[in-house]
Amino acid sequence: MVDFQQFISDLVRQVSVGRTAAGRIAPRFHIRAPIMAVGPDTAIPIGLIVTEAVSIALGHDFANTPTPEIRIEAVERGGDVELVIEDNGKGRSAEALGSDSRGSFALTLIRGLAMQLGGEARVEQKSDGGGRVSVVFPTPAPDEPGNA
Repeated sequence: MVDFQQFISDLVRQVSVGRTAAGRIAPRFHIRAPIMAVGPDTAIPIGLIVTEAVSIALGHDFANTPTPEIRIEAVERGGDVELVIEDNGKGRSAEALGSDSRGSFALTLIRGLAMQLGGEARVEQKSDGGGRVSVVFPTPAPDEPGNA
């Protein structure tokens, strides 16, 4: 069993170290995730998706955001898991992210990892500002190969 809350918290801590340079506002993280029985075939792609999405969010400009936040939530619903990473920063659309090589690579990687999990990913700019990455994939069965 993997405590996703702890797993994601540890990842976020590692990704955010050094990414909040001097003079930049460090966002608060809100993480909510279930305890799930998953093995490396599921945990590794999820970890990479979270890492890339948080890196994109940390690249946003929080200068005019009084309380910068990044929210990460994983919820099981009807045989699927929905993983959402969103922020309240300046935000960039998928098209804008795709126009630079780093953003394009990150989007390609996130979509490829979602497909590896048997799901799909959406990247969008929220109407109130900020960005949102949503990945929906089937809930992993504990007895599948590679799962605990």
